[in-house]
Amino acid sequence: MQPILILSAGHSPLDPGAIAGVRGIEYEITTSLCWEIAGAFGLLERARGVAGTPVAIVPTVSLNQKLKWVNALSDVLLERRNLPHWALEIHVNAHTNTAANGVEAWHWPSNTSGGYIANELTQAAAKEGFRNRGRKGTKDLYWIRKAKCASVLLEVGFITNAEDRAKLVIGRTRAAIARRVATAIMDLGPRVGETLRRKAPSPIVVPDESGLVLP
Repeated sequence: MQPILILSAGHSPLDPGAIAGVRGIEYEITTSLCWEIAGAFGLLERARGVAGTPVAIVPTVSLNQKLKWVNALSDVLLERRNLPHWALEIHVNAHTNTAANGVEAWHWPSNTSGGYIANELTQAAAKEGFRNRGRKGTKDLYWIRKAKCASVLLEVGFITNAEDRAKLVIGRTRAAIARRVATAIMDLGPRVGETLRRKAPSPIVVPDESGLVLP
């Protein structure tokens, strides 16, 4: 079965995140991407004639409140219903060096399911012309550290890079990125679903497109 996706837009109206250029407001971009990803699942479901990915959109509140909401939902899904699920938060990167660019995804270092998902998402987004900065393990990011379930933080480009920003503020190209991400999530679902039933997923070994076998 398809795991349930708990989907969150990084930042909020009170904390809009990075701002650069014309229309380059991180919160507005991440919110648009989240709803476009959710919508893309419905299009894929109809096109393929199969069940899509169930999505729970996290409310637009502070990060602490988001994680309380995510963890309460995770408790219900895992402990009461034993349903596989994971959490994804969308962000846009920023740097003082405007040449910095590309997409990257963060996950808990020992969570191999999260690492596999992060790897697939960066490869998918890179198909829309982003540099692939790859998957990275971390224990520092609050979203990764505090979520009870497997969690990934996806940085879709750099808002401070003109080329990356252009892809994100133009509706047509942003929607194409969302479709790539949604397609990757639907495709990987059956491969990781059972491991996501556990709070500490057991290792999975899956080769990616380059032949790399994840530890």
